[in-house]
Amino acid sequence: MIIFFNGPDDYRREEGKNRVIAEFIKKHSRFGVESFDLEYEEARALFMEFLRNESIFTEQRLAVLTNPLTVAEDEKVRTELQKIASRDGITALLSTSDDPPKTMDFLFGKTVLHRRFDYFKGPGWNEFIRSEAGKRGMQLEIGAIGLLAEVYLGNTWGLITELDKVSCLGGSIKKEDLESLGLEVLPDYWTTFSGLKSRTIAPRIMALERLFQLNEPPLKIFNILASQWKEKTKEMAEYDFAVKSGKMDYEEALLDLAIS
Repeated sequence: MIIFFNGPDDYRREEGKNRVIAEFIKKHSRFGVESFDLEYEEARALFMEFLRNESIFTEQRLAVLTNPLTVAEDEKVRTELQKIASRDGITALLSTSDDPPKTMDFLFGKTVLHRRFDYFKGPGWNEFIRSEAGKRGMQLEIGAIGLLAEVYLGNTWGLITELDKVSCLGGSIKKEDLESLGLEVLPDYWTTFSGLKSRTIAPRIMALERLFQLNEPPLKIFNILASQWKEKTKEMAEYDFAVKSGKMDYEEALLDLAIS
């Protein structure tokens, strides 16, 4: 079985992935869950070994695949991955922001459980904000919802981070309460920020320059990017370690990330 999640809403996609893993462990066993970052040759080899071998702990196994589309040109791994759609005992969970290339269009096949996570808009976005606030013990007034909806449109991770931050207020939250904490609408801010995750260098450089022009602290940019760009969790951790060990600062880390 293949479960394929894609779309730009990293937060809800990650939440969906974690829900699948939790349900699998509850129904079967945590010993059957293994993760593989297919961007790396070593991980691909381990994934192929996972497919060949059987577990002595459980009959059902779950392979959680990071950067799954990087095997688009690796026919051997891609072919074995495709076979999982009709294979008993193994489930492959793929999650990515991008749409698959033609060589992996089997991910849209009838035997694949596919769900797309686009950003909420309009009433759906407002209701999502209201619901997430409620989970944190807050009741948002209409003005507060409107402000959050405008500031964080297209940035679910940013919204969740903001709600976590203001949850200490509790109770009923007004627009004025959020404004007193410095929340405001910046022109085209999140569109600019999303450019940092572009697959090509030029848009990343332009987005970074724009954020520096807005006088955004490099540490803030780095932390927000790290919370959003789940595909780069390992790299961001390495940059963070390099900064904290004195090998570079956050501005240098962001620039290196943008041109890599």
